[in-house]
Amino acid sequence: GTPPRGRLRLRNGESQDFRLEEDPSKQLLEVVGKKNPNAAQLAAVELWFPNDYARDGVVIIDTPGVNDREEWRERVTIEALGHSDAVLFLLDAQKPLTASEMSFLRANVLTAWGRQILFVINKADTLRPEERKAVRMRCVELLSEVVAEPRVLFVASLSAFKAIVAGDDKALADSELPAVGAVLYRQLVEERLALYVQDRSARLRALAD
Repeated sequence: GTPPRGRLRLRNGESQDFRLEEDPSKQLLEVVGKKNPNAAQLAAVELWFPNDYARDGVVIIDTPGVNDREEWRERVTIEALGHSDAVLFLLDAQKPLTASEMSFLRANVLTAWGRQILFVINKADTLRPEERKAVRMRCVELLSEVVAEPRVLFVASLSAFKAIVAGDDKALADSELPAVGAVLYRQLVEERLALYVQDRSARLRALAD
């Protein structure tokens, strides 16, 4: 197939295509990282790369964090929300739902995306069972103030990455990434299809009447 590649989209409307190297994560960090003085000129970086989660028309947008001191990086995140069908909000197991995260959720996410948001607590493998239970209860309690029946999952992303590289299916399953992917896929594809069918059925009934 087509070799993995990328495209830089600049805020002035220009774009630059590039080939992904053997270590794309390091390559991309050099492009979007704070050490790149021209990073603020980026509107987006598009990637064409094999990914089981990006299928059936699904496009994944990875945005900067919400606690960034660089205002333009948070602006990129807010702009991306306007083009999204669903939001996967990543939380840190050691400090989930900080005051700034809750503020960002209320101001930019929950008002429009309360029913299409999935909260994922990363670094799950750093928590003991009792800590995991406490963290989940705290997140659900806080989120329930603004979201009806919030969906909260766990993942160990670094363990998942190492398992994928090693080809270790058991370790990958233990990381809980496949479980998160399954829920996200249902949310993006199956639920979206159900809503589409429901909308079309309503229109047909209206025409029949």
